[in-house]
Amino acid sequence: MNLKSTTKHYKNIIILSLISCFSLVGCEGGSSSNMGAMAFLFSSSADYTKVLNYSGTNVVLPSLLALKNDTATLETKALAYYITQNATTLGELQDAWKTAHVSLKRVEVFYFGPGTYPSTKNYYVKMDAFETISARPLWTYVNKIITNTATCATTDPITSTDLAACSVIYKGFESLEMLIFSSDGLASTIDNATSINSVNTAGSRRLEYLKSLAQLINQDANSLYTSWDPSGGNFLGNFIAGNGSYFSNQGVAFDTYVQSLGNMAYQIWDGKLGGPACLTPGCSTNPNPKSTEATFSRNAYQDLYDNLLGFELGYQGNPADTDAVTLSTMIQAQNSQLDTDIKAAIAALKSAINTSNDLYAQIDTDGTSVGTSINTNVKPIYNLATTLKVLFNVDAFSALGVPSLPPAADGD
Repeated sequence: MNLKSTTKHYKNIIILSLISCFSLVGCEGGSSSNMGAMAFLFSSSADYTKVLNYSGTNVVLPSLLALKNDTATLETKALAYYITQNATTLGELQDAWKTAHVSLKRVEVFYFGPGTYPSTKNYYVKMDAFETISARPLWTYVNKIITNTATCATTDPITSTDLAACSVIYKGFESLEMLIFSSDGLASTIDNATSINSVNTAGSRRLEYLKSLAQLINQDANSLYTSWDPSGGNFLGNFIAGNGSYFSNQGVAFDTYVQSLGNMAYQIWDGKLGGPACLTPGCSTNPNPKSTEATFSRNAYQDLYDNLLGFELGYQGNPADTDAVTLSTMIQAQNSQLDTDIKAAIAALKSAINTSNDLYAQIDTDGTSVGTSINTNVKPIYNLATTLKVLFNVDAFSALGVPSLPPAADGD
């Protein structure tokens, strides 16, 4: 057998072997098989290790570092406000909250691993329980801490250590939001600095609570980053290798990553737009502006936009990085038109979101039914979110051989 025929012979053996065992979770076992995935093996040079390594190292870890740094600034501004309550320190604290919230919303797409497991950590949920809905902080709960009628953090003054032992309904960004954007706990009104400062008075329990919340948010952001950091808990290494207590193989790690992006697409479509505006099929309630995100800061559209930026980064990485090996790389190799359509859907949704608009007000204007304001302002964005959800959660999942999301598609 000459060299040419020998090479051809072994190539055929390799291909037949791959056909017999290949799936997106590999021959180690996993969730599904997909013969179309053969395409990207030979045309895109994308494999599990490359995609997981790029996504974890160049997407997830830097995003968590940004959250860590921004929450450090948030804590600093909260301490400055704790010392002096005036319009300037309050404005700087509010700006720091919004900046840190940008980073939070951009990492929300990576809703797995140390952020949710084991249950004693749950860093994402402690910082932001919005996706869990039932555990979301409400003014009723926050006011119990202020009035010292809760069953936790009963010491006076409150400390971050005391607060850490409390349920998530008393903690996180939303609890802090109520204390720095509202004087009365009513989301329907937008309060000025004078009224907010009048209740956040020096020596008050409310002010101690505010400081402790910012400290705890920063602690949790630090712990979350450290758990991923190779020099810390090195969950990044577990993610890339597909091992440890969270993953049984690389295929499970890959599926988890794709499903996490899919959950974000679902949350944008339903939890953050369709649900509050009662546009989601089967909505049996009335439109409810209080179900929107960031109700007191009226920052819901900014949050939505930043969620989308996180999704975009998770899907295609940095477009300027010529060495990027991403989900987009995989989809391009199998169905270039689908990749083009997904990117176009992301771009269209980004263009439609005006971050200066007030989603709460747009829904509230219509009262107890879907009316002109929702149909004019919210529904066009919702329709674009629907397109992205279908393209990614149906078509891309199928192309990548990833199992569908659970019916509820929640972040618990």
